[in-house]
Amino acid sequence: MPRSSLALLLVLLSAFAAAPARAGFFPADVIDGPSPDILSVGGVDMARDGTGAVVYVKRDGGVAHIFASRIQDGAFQTPERLDPGLLTPSGEPVVAAADGGRLVVAFTNAGTLYTVFRAAGAATWDAPVGVSSPAATPVIDMSTNGAAYVAWYANGDVDAARMDRLDTTFTPLASPLDIVASDDAGAGTGRPAIAVPADGTAIVAWGEAGHVYVRRLIGLTQSAFPQDASVTPDQMYAGHTGGTADLPSIDSGDDSSFAWLVFRQQFDNGTTARALGRRFAGSTFDPPFDVGGGGFGAEGSDTPAVDSSGANDVAFASDTSSSHTPFGELYYAEKLGSVFQLGTGGAVPSQPKVAIGESSSTVMAWLHADAVGGPVSVQARNFKRGVPVDTQPSTVSVPAFGGVDTSAGFFAAADKAGDTAIPYIETDGTNRRLVASTWDRPPANLVVATSIHWHNWPLIKWLPASEYWGAVSYEVQIDGRVVATVAKPHFSPRGLIADGVHRFVVIAVDRRGQTEASPPRSLRLDTRPPVISLKIAGKKHGGVPLTIDTRAHDPGSRATASQLDYVTIDFGDGTPPVRARKARHSYARGTYTIKATARDSAGNVTTVTRSVTIR
Repeated sequence: MPRSSLALLLVLLSAFAAAPARAGFFPADVIDGPSPDILSVGGVDMARDGTGAVVYVKRDGGVAHIFASRIQDGAFQTPERLDPGLLTPSGEPVVAAADGGRLVVAFTNAGTLYTVFRAAGAATWDAPVGVSSPAATPVIDMSTNGAAYVAWYANGDVDAARMDRLDTTFTPLASPLDIVASDDAGAGTGRPAIAVPADGTAIVAWGEAGHVYVRRLIGLTQSAFPQDASVTPDQMYAGHTGGTADLPSIDSGDDSSFAWLVFRQQFDNGTTARALGRRFAGSTFDPPFDVGGGGFGAEGSDTPAVDSSGANDVAFASDTSSSHTPFGELYYAEKLGSVFQLGTGGAVPSQPKVAIGESSSTVMAWLHADAVGGPVSVQARNFKRGVPVDTQPSTVSVPAFGGVDTSAGFFAAADKAGDTAIPYIETDGTNRRLVASTWDRPPANLVVATSIHWHNWPLIKWLPASEYWGAVSYEVQIDGRVVATVAKPHFSPRGLIADGVHRFVVIAVDRRGQTEASPPRSLRLDTRPPVISLKIAGKKHGGVPLTIDTRAHDPGSRATASQLDYVTIDFGDGTPPVRARKARHSYARGTYTIKATARDSAGNVTTVTRSVTIR
């Protein structure tokens, strides 16, 4: 085969081997079970670094208690019970996460709100601490810096408490958040929602007297300017009069000036419900926009959901109230897109969930059943930069585990890269399993640091690939052949390849076998030193110039050797060396050692010496 054809073949082989595997959904890691004692999942949260936890309710000794499975390196850890010492049933667990494994969980037991804290890097959870009583339906969130807020329903009021980033327990605010003290706030479908931006403030939303209100919290102080987010009876939306509003959900980016609220509102005396979204800017709301399908016809929209990245990319979703068709909407690059259909309608409420990473990678997941009484599955789609990555939904639950328990909780959360955990419970008779489907981004940002210049030491280096869910291994391919799999970001193929020009690819492989490949790059190797000779001509008398002449070359052709770079001559009498192949130099009386050094472009060096005595 001609050399040019062989070189082309090697390039094609390298390019083929380096093709990156696409990110994808992975069904059902079993967190706990099978067991009839697994009752419900309460929530999931992930920090930007990929750490987090799933919290759930499970009978222990016949009594319902709170358990957590931490997320570490992309794997769900052995579940841990969080309420030891509490003998009565616990329930309603929620969780918030910050970088380094910092976690806080809230739950209720006998009408009392408890929190459990785990410090970043700690080996165990702290003991539960009672916060307030009575309490129900808690919600919790934590800033990227570790400050957390919890809010809850308490006998017609919405209360809140704060944990500073340096604390481990919560301090309740002095008074409820309600607008009118005598109104029933935060009950039922008006249950509170909360978001904690990067600055450690909080934004709480809740339903009260048919309205959805929002109030900012700064430290332990409430804003004096709560806002009514709902379309009030004296207002119109798309030509329709607003009625009862409920089901608030809220999230915020890093900038606390902005937050995104979704809620359900009845219109035209309750005949049609719409899922609406509004941006909370400063202390006022921008105009509402629709986040649901169905229009103002016979079918309304329901169960709105929202999630925001720190960079203020936002995902919305909702369900239609009778055909149970999931819809989505995306806000990307400061532009709100149009509402679009995620999948087909089904026989059960789709309860859509959204999770978005800092890279704008977005997962939307929902429940689906083809027929009433049939098995319920979890379907999902992925989006990037505001557009779909996949055109059709993926079924991410496992039929062999039975169907999804639609009443036992269904959630989603993502890390900075968009890696997403979707926990739920699958049941087949008495066999109940807490599982989590995942969307796992492959390793990314693999950058080779080895230059394309000639080398005399065959060391291939690269920057570690970005991967939040587990360790990465690296496969090194040279000329289309795998020569090594290593854990460190460098490898020396010394003794494995001959001098010459080679093509190599580095492939990062994650714990699921997904890959990210570097572009093919040339590796030029020359380990043979130059050949040099030295001659001295002329009369060896003081003050009489001598001619110092060298002959040097690099062995091998241009295809296999780097070629000569330069020659230096050191006269040996303290005068500066010169970079030349031939030189004339005069000496005083004495004996001198002349050195001639040849260096090639790969850094190989050969030195020869001659002694001369000047009379």
